[in-house]
Amino acid sequence: MKKIFTMFAMAFMAFISAVNAQNFTVYFGVDMSQYLDPISPAGIRVAGDFVSRGASVNGTALQYWSPGDTACTLTNLGNYVWGIGIRFPDSVLGQTLTFKFVNGSSWGMNEGAATLSGCGVDDGFGGYNRQYLLEGTAYVRYCWNLCTRCDGSDPVSAASVKSNYVTLNKIYPNPFSGSTRIDLNVVQSGGLKVRVYNILGQPVTTLFDGFAGAGSLSLNWDGSTQTGEPAREGAYLIRVEMGQNATTHRILLNR
Repeated sequence: MKKIFTMFAMAFMAFISAVNAQNFTVYFGVDMSQYLDPISPAGIRVAGDFVSRGASVNGTALQYWSPGDTACTLTNLGNYVWGIGIRFPDSVLGQTLTFKFVNGSSWGMNEGAATLSGCGVDDGFGGYNRQYLLEGTAYVRYCWNLCTRCDGSDPVSAASVKSNYVTLNKIYPNPFSGSTRIDLNVVQSGGLKVRVYNILGQPVTTLFDGFAGAGSLSLNWDGSTQTGEPAREGAYLIRVEMGQNATTHRILLNR
């Protein structure tokens, strides 16, 4: 019995990990063509508040404001352009990333000129940090110490994908025996799917599948399956999907 329970628990945790492993990548680039000083042998780095944004590169978590972190090293793409792809969890969609580029692995040869005041904030040391709104997969290229590309154009590429997303306010009551209500906040309008799964990852019923406008949305689940039969007592998962964002929430049905 203990072995069966352990296998069951492992399968449950694996499913939870799989359905929650939703991420997006922002590809940052910096054009150094107008930079007059030599490039450091350590290359161009990026430092920022990456820890609070769950940022990583190739599976390695980025450190907090640390140009010495080798994972923060950009790749020389040629033509004076350096780039890096940073992965973020969907949970930080809509949040702002604060960062700056650094020439080398230590402070001193970093951005921070007043020319960044239009797209950044005071760094507390007489300079400025960049700020970028995390909206999903994007391709962003800046000119060193400028808010734009070196030709003055928008830094965000037209190929970028801004994710539609939704947040769950509450599920009440939980546990429930008759009916429960799922309250959502649709941040950006778009296609929305809300489904119920059992803990083995098998679909039980669909609560919503269609276009949802921005604003509040409430759904009810009466504990029945897609065919109208009463679902068995036990734990279930409410999966909310919108664009590239997907979250899963546990709910308990009592009979």
